[in-house]
Amino acid sequence: MKLKEELSFYLNLHNEKCACCKKDMSINALPEEEFDEFPSRDMGYDSDGEWFCPECISQYKEPCAECKCTLTIDTPIMCYMNAKEGDATLCSECYWKCEYYEDDENEDNEDEINDFIECHKKDCDEEEEDEYTYYNYGVQKNGAFLVAGGGLMNGNACATIEKKDGKYYYCEYGKYPRQSCEGNTLIWVEKSPNWEKDKTGSFNIHHT
Repeated sequence: MKLKEELSFYLNLHNEKCACCKKDMSINALPEEEFDEFPSRDMGYDSDGEWFCPECISQYKEPCAECKCTLTIDTPIMCYMNAKEGDATLCSECYWKCEYYEDDENEDNEDEINDFIECHKKDCDEEEEDEYTYYNYGVQKNGAFLVAGGGLMNGNACATIEKKDGKYYYCEYGKYPRQSCEGNTLIWVEKSPNWEKDKTGSFNIHHT
């Protein structure tokens, strides 16, 4: 069991509060049974030297609910809560890109959500959002569009656009599979002469 004198050396180096939930981590606030939760100095710190309590550390070992990447202590995360849809832990990129903020009931995220919405409105008013144009080379058996992408550059075999639960995802398959939510509306930019037959052509995906 860790002695209070040993733990106090590490805890007193910083703010003595969990950087995530703000739990009081001062040495006098820790019950004896929690001492074994800190087997090493590295377990509680991220690369910026912030301290995390055992409860918050545990959620950094889970995969992101969207892209399935392993969340580490250095990954910006968002904790989504919804009584109907259920709770989820996501990387920050997926949380905002897949619009989890729209029905998030986690009060701890309220200020960040309001700031994001305000900034998003300003961006839309000032300039049009940059768009990436995909080209569909063919429709696979599962309905996915075969597109060109970064897959061949990083060891993956192919890239597709797939529709799941009303949202469109960019997916790569191969040695390093990954997926990211691109939006919920697909708009065709240019249709090939054979579009009615094979749906080949270029398109954009938007969040609406």
